Amino acid sequence: MANSPPPDAGPDQPGVERIPSSPVDLDQRELPLTTLADQGLNLYRSHLLDRSYSPVAFNFRPIADRFNAPNGEYGVLYLSSDPFGAFIETFGASMVTAGREMRLVSETDLARRCLCRIEVDVDPATVHLVNLADGYGFSRLGIDGRISTTKQRHITRQWALELWRHRQQPDGILYRACHDQARLSVVLFDRVGDILHSTCDHNILRDSRQLGAILDHYAVGLDPD
Repeated sequence: MANSPPPDAGPDQPGVERIPSSPVDLDQRELPLTTLADQGLNLYRSHLLDRSYSPVAFNFRPIADRFNAPNGEYGVLYLSSDPFGAFIETFGASMVTAGREMRLVSETDLARRCLCRIEVDVDPATVHLVNLADGYGFSRLGIDGRISTTKQRHITRQWALELWRHRQQPDGILYRACHDQARLSVVLFDRVGDILHSTCDHNILRDSRQLGAILDHYAVGLDPD
């Protein structure tokens, strides 16, 4: 099924270089903060249509997604900065590839989802994000780009917990999309409150022109199941 988290590589996988853990003095450091306005970001999300909860509901489950709370200390909401990123982060890990030249995405999975813009109801300059997307943040925190791609989710979740606890109280994290690092992704912590909304008025997965451009870009075909 699309968007299910990959297994955590665990702390002692042979041949896997461990990514850096958060430094012990993290709370004494100034965080490399940016804002939605600084980055000029729009927000998009792909969500399931057959769920009773809101498309912008925060997830408190301690599951093995990249920045979920280890023990439910906070809620998270994963977002992308454009429709391409939202698509590939949802479907990238689950496409059928074995024995086929073209990767495929299930038409059934597409039919179950809406990919749409998420509106921000406050001044985007007030939404502060820890920049884990480039060298500005990497050099200040002692981390590198693997924070966006590693399967060592026990470490990335610990990073998120320590950033959430930080005295500067950031609203979320800016990072690179795992399946397309040209794209920016955002995870918001629930402390931002009720600042987002989506009406699903325009489902990009039902727009043949926009969906076609995304499929062409990633060389993805449709699997009629």
